[in-house]
Amino acid sequence: MGRVASFLLAVLAVTTLGAPQGEPSAVVGKVLSPKGKPVSGAKVWLVVNRWEVGKPTVESSAVTDTQGNFRLPFRPPLRVYSAYAIAFHPNFAVGWQSFDPRDLKPLTVRLNQPAPLAGIVITPEGKALANAKIQVWSVESISPRLAFEVGKIEFSISDIPEEVTPFWTVADENGRFVLNNLPAEADVRLIAHHPDFAPSKLPHPERSFLLRTGTVDIVLVMELKGILSGQVLRDGKPVAGAQVVCQSRFYGQPDERVTANEDGKFEVVLTSGQWRVWAVAEDGQWQSKTQLIRIVPGEKFSLTLELLKAVEVRGVVRDGETKNPVPFAEVNAYREIRDEEGFQDWLRPDPVKANEQGEFQLFLLPGKWSLNAWASYAPDHFASDSKEVELVSDKPTEVEFLLKPPQKLLVQVVDEKGKPVPNAIVTNEWRTVQADRNGRALLDPIVRPVWAATPDLRMFGQTEVKPEDKSVRIVVRKGVLVSGVVVDENGKPIPNARLRVTAVRSDPNAPPGIEIPYDWFEFNADERGRFQLHLPSGQKFVLTAFVPDFFPTRTEPFVPDKPVNLTVKLKRPNLTITGTVVDAETGKPIWGAAVVTWLPIGSMLSPTPSIVAFTDQQGQFRLTGLHREHPARLEVRHPFYELFELPTSEALPQTIHLERIRPKLSVQLAVGKPAPPLSDVQWLDGDAPSLTGKETHLLFAMPFDPSCERTIQRLKELQAKSPEKNSGHCRL
Repeated sequence: MGRVASFLLAVLAVTTLGAPQGEPSAVVGKVLSPKGKPVSGAKVWLVVNRWEVGKPTVESSAVTDTQGNFRLPFRPPLRVYSAYAIAFHPNFAVGWQSFDPRDLKPLTVRLNQPAPLAGIVITPEGKALANAKIQVWSVESISPRLAFEVGKIEFSISDIPEEVTPFWTVADENGRFVLNNLPAEADVRLIAHHPDFAPSKLPHPERSFLLRTGTVDIVLVMELKGILSGQVLRDGKPVAGAQVVCQSRFYGQPDERVTANEDGKFEVVLTSGQWRVWAVAEDGQWQSKTQLIRIVPGEKFSLTLELLKAVEVRGVVRDGETKNPVPFAEVNAYREIRDEEGFQDWLRPDPVKANEQGEFQLFLLPGKWSLNAWASYAPDHFASDSKEVELVSDKPTEVEFLLKPPQKLLVQVVDEKGKPVPNAIVTNEWRTVQADRNGRALLDPIVRPVWAATPDLRMFGQTEVKPEDKSVRIVVRKGVLVSGVVVDENGKPIPNARLRVTAVRSDPNAPPGIEIPYDWFEFNADERGRFQLHLPSGQKFVLTAFVPDFFPTRTEPFVPDKPVNLTVKLKRPNLTITGTVVDAETGKPIWGAAVVTWLPIGSMLSPTPSIVAFTDQQGQFRLTGLHREHPARLEVRHPFYELFELPTSEALPQTIHLERIRPKLSVQLAVGKPAPPLSDVQWLDGDAPSLTGKETHLLFAMPFDPSCERTIQRLKELQAKSPEKNSGHCRL
């Protein structure tokens, strides 16, 4: 299967399957402050995403007692996708803890240090919008993933129900809003709702950047409603009650669904961006082909979805060892498709669940499909099976899945004398585990180097993993001493600097000459700015130093084949970028554009840090905290405009012109019907030309008519010279 499918299966692997129905349960635990003290009077919500519901909902809530304890009733059955206890107290930032409902151990929910998030909501015309509801759609820790860090607590939560009050607020009469109880050092995604506009996200899924808590000058621009309308037909006749599914091309975005009326017609409001659209009827027995569309704010898009007879796929899911049926296993289907530009995409219809006898049934259109079944019997167990099938019309297909747990790689860590290293850290730089007291660890088998280190990170070892390997042995040896000092531009030591160790190496899957960074671990210099650590020889590294009010600074790459002494010289930011962003056509200033610069210190495991500034009512922006010696790319993002990219330099234009996003255009078919509205018509190639004040001629053609094809080809030739002055026609 492809990388996308593999990623989706990896995401599914965290899902849980639960205990027998009717078993009463409760979630108990304690809420602590950031300093570890019990918090009384904290509100706690139980948020669960159940199989039968399909989205997170609040199932119960409680208030902690004087000792910080809480008890949350838990409604059976226990088959859920995810479950969280979320706690809030006005003096702190919200905190949460996920749990496995099959293993209800007491939870500890630690509240966080808060940082504000504030800004203004405006209309597309640049007017403040009162009473918009701003909701936090997701929160993630921005702390890096480190290869040699075991048991790291990374907070991440998304699709949060409305009842969890710390995650939403309402803009005042001036459009202003503030969220005071979000965790510091977090990446946040917002969504705003207002009855006059489409749901509007910041950052936009297609123009994403890191929006950090602590940002207080946010400008959230509401989107005009993008409307998808059309009709569902079968053999040319309307199909009442058909369900139209709109699936965002960006994983994690919720689907939108609408039911066709008695005339088979439908209409749905969608946020801007790319969507997969198809229709189903009669429990999936009839389906349309998937169409890829792009919604533009304020524009209408129409589709005709013709239903075709789907193929029945039925079978049973069994345990690979016992051959017993697996109740409530999930079966997924994937299919590769291509967008209009030829890029790979994956169609993923709704999964189905087996019954208590492990039996399942689904319907798919003819062609090649990848099928996967999976289940999880216990917190530490996951099993799956995959099949490739080619479906033929009017021919039901029988499939039997035999679920097997994924193979694990056994890693034995020893020292140079062959003695096991207890509690060794084992990592393939994507996944990290800790060995037992006998130096043994189980790791997902990936064909790449596997590293091991003693818990004090003074001894290291490494081995290459082959596809046929079921076990490997790693010998750790004492690392080479690396010492140094962190100083400012005047050579004065800087106390307590945070330093990150990053390994740099070429990757066989990367283009030649490209080196990939992998963050290994972090440590702190002492009060005199001095530091010592050990690193393995033969491997290239860089150190990055972080200190408040200084620009993050990297050392030159080094290979510690012998003791190394480094001086890390930090520099204060010395570059501020200012400018104005305007509409390329009208020259008017654009309020609410996000001007983003990406700092050149990211890695494979950590997001690249960014600095963001929003343009004001005059279209002006000011980016601070940069350094002349460390250029980074600059981007300007706005939901109504094309992305603007430019390398950072002092030679940036003072005025940046943004081109408005326009609908994609191609030939439409009209047979015995009046010309559709201009917003529904598509041009032959590329983007639509500006239609304001110009005479526009539309071309309609029967398919497969040679004379019409010649007309189309001639119009294409002429279009390059003067598209708005040329017309073509074909008599129908």
